[in-house]
Amino acid sequence: MPYVGRRHPGAQGVKGLAGGANCQQYAYEFLRHHGLDPRPLRSSELLEDIDCSIPVTDPEPLDLLLFNDTDSGWGAHVAVYLGDNKALHLSLDEGTPAIWALEDFAALEKYRVLVGIKRITRSTSGASPRTAMTPPRLQGRRIRLRPVTREDRDRLVEIRATNEVRGWWRGDDLSAEFHEDLDRLSVPQFAIMDEHDQVIGMIQYSEETDPDYRHASIDLYVDPSVHRRGYGTDAIITLADHLFDERGHHRLTIDPSANNLAAIACYTRVGFRPIGVMRRYERNADGTWSDGLLLDMLSSDRSPK
Repeated sequence: MPYVGRRHPGAQGVKGLAGGANCQQYAYEFLRHHGLDPRPLRSSELLEDIDCSIPVTDPEPLDLLLFNDTDSGWGAHVAVYLGDNKALHLSLDEGTPAIWALEDFAALEKYRVLVGIKRITRSTSGASPRTAMTPPRLQGRRIRLRPVTREDRDRLVEIRATNEVRGWWRGDDLSAEFHEDLDRLSVPQFAIMDEHDQVIGMIQYSEETDPDYRHASIDLYVDPSVHRRGYGTDAIITLADHLFDERGHHRLTIDPSANNLAAIACYTRVGFRPIGVMRRYERNADGTWSDGLLLDMLSSDRSPK
């Protein structure tokens, strides 16, 4: 997603993120992805707007932050507040989307002034905009999916640290990566709960929002001590049904290592079909590269319930 200054809200032919975006266009599309409905306003218009936004003094996740070198809204840079003193933005300096701490903005002359904070009040579905980004709780046949919280860190890090999982989900500082992943609002994560309400794994999805290529991708891991009991299959079916029936997707993808035969067998059981081998797709711990296998599933491919 490159920064393209001329692709701003209201510019002729600008819709979505195809072809790049400026800071406002990127921020607005990110909010639309999370169910909010901002108007295509330039920065000074956004600051004055009262139709779809309100000014606030204490930011919450998905609020818009306007930065400038003066207290003027004209030409102000727009970012999306993520919580934990961090904001997501697209700028000419970075070239691609980046997450900065608020002090990083203040350290640059051109962003030193926080001109204002605006909260979008319109949603695309009519639901409360403040809950638009919150993943739902989903019930499967045996498992339950609920949003991952910071209290899940020790248990999920414990599972990721097992040899069977770490072989496919590598990482150096698993605790730090847990928090980084949790802060990625564009990748909703669910804790997989068994019949005894114990955390036995994690499943997540991401979405391609360009309407011409719209689809979702799934990834997951399950505690090796409960492998081959159908929990992973149940979690995939439950999330897939949500993505098809509630999120409106027609196609899902998943891309395990071509060597992960157990995972591939699980995915094909629920309806995923192999598309092709992605050669030298993923770097291994020793620096070599291994192949991945791309699988996809259409709504019509789902196994009968």
